[in-house]
Amino acid sequence: MSNIVRILLIPLLSLAIISCSAKDESESSGSNGSNIQLSDVKANLSGKSLFVTNESAASSSSRTVSRSSEKSSTSTNSLLVIDNNSVADYGVLSNYELAIDQIRIAPDNKFAYIILEHDSDVFKADDGSTKDSTLISLNCGIIKVNLSNNAINCVENGIVPIKRDNEWWYGENYALSSIQFSSPSIFYLTSYGSEGSPYKSSTELNCDKYCLYRVKNDKVTKLTSEKRETQAFYAFKSGSVAFYECDSSGDQCVEDGIIYRDKDDNSYDITTKGGFFSGGDYDSIIKADDNATSKVAISRVINNQIRRTYLNSTDQALYFVKSNDGYIYAHGNNSLYSLLPFSNTALVSFPSNKPCDYGFTCSIFFKIYNKIAVYNTYSTSTKSEVTIYAKNLTDNSSTTLLKPKNNCSTNCYNLDRWYQIDDKLYVSLKNLNTNKYESIQIDINNIDFSKDNDQFSSISSIDDFMTDKKIVSVSGIS
Repeated sequence: MSNIVRILLIPLLSLAIISCSAKDESESSGSNGSNIQLSDVKANLSGKSLFVTNESAASSSSRTVSRSSEKSSTSTNSLLVIDNNSVADYGVLSNYELAIDQIRIAPDNKFAYIILEHDSDVFKADDGSTKDSTLISLNCGIIKVNLSNNAINCVENGIVPIKRDNEWWYGENYALSSIQFSSPSIFYLTSYGSEGSPYKSSTELNCDKYCLYRVKNDKVTKLTSEKRETQAFYAFKSGSVAFYECDSSGDQCVEDGIIYRDKDDNSYDITTKGGFFSGGDYDSIIKADDNATSKVAISRVINNQIRRTYLNSTDQALYFVKSNDGYIYAHGNNSLYSLLPFSNTALVSFPSNKPCDYGFTCSIFFKIYNKIAVYNTYSTSTKSEVTIYAKNLTDNSSTTLLKPKNNCSTNCYNLDRWYQIDDKLYVSLKNLNTNKYESIQIDINNIDFSKDNDQFSSISSIDDFMTDKKIVSVSGIS
């Protein structure tokens, strides 16, 4: 995987334009009347190991890249697929303009799920409205692809999963995904409402707004209560799920508490309030206590009874960060500390002048792999240029991976978002000098703690094809 990424992401990411349109270039991509069917969509995911979608907005380039008889447009989201031999190609081919939001891979690596984008900028009309004519005609927001032969089918008509941009509002870079796998045959997803929308689903699956569904052996079941919206959920490996809703019957959506629903469909009210939470081993639900923010409650259902353990924290837990080795960390107001196993000792302390004009975490985020924490801070009291650090939590050694140089003439960025596949981080940044998006890769396993700065790989050559871009999602075969 590391060789694939290192060799090919730089020159080839710019070639990936998923939607291949054979329409006349003078024809508006936002026009109505699409007659697309699922048979008009061809998958090209078999034998591939890395999947990257990226966004192109307000591009001044009309450059196209040909493949067979299809033609690609820079006006749409794109999907690049790379195989184990470092060969890149388009991930989906169609004569219709499509907008792809993300790709999710099942835990056994046998199936991939293509998520089409709701309200894509691809279909913006002159008045600013969106017209998802292709998605509406297809009436399928999630396409299942057999990775052995590229065979495809629609998971369920009328269900369109919440896109990455909307996930982000519920926890920023810590947001729980709108699609989560319990096992290869069971996954959960949240979708947009079907009631009053052009998406047509079966009656028992109709959704007022933001509904949670379980897909088990290809059978889809709606779990969200009537007149409720699902705000966030966590899928456990056992097949169970924890989630919380809000009452959408009035003018405002009033939050309910967290519900735990086991694999036999028994439900338990875990908390009285919603808010960010996470999950641990043995179907444990981790959340700051409803009545004492200095405490973290770990709740489990054992023999049909709710059992809780409380951890007294000296720093209020805002979010929880899981590492690949099973450790769980708490991102507090002022520090990062170990939650499981528990210790109040600060592993990383935040600067006193951290900007707090944006987000619950003051725009500071962590990724942790093999006891190495990668995190960002800003150098002034306002959110401006970012610095990315690494700290070895075993021996406390630390270094800088990216920081501004020469009065911010180089390495001068704002952090947009980042995505992790095993020991690789893919970071979307906004260049404060050019006001354009760029992307870098950080190899966590190869961080040199004796070196300062410039420990990243740039993939800026994507600018050859797009004047403004950012990565939307990265996924891969584990």
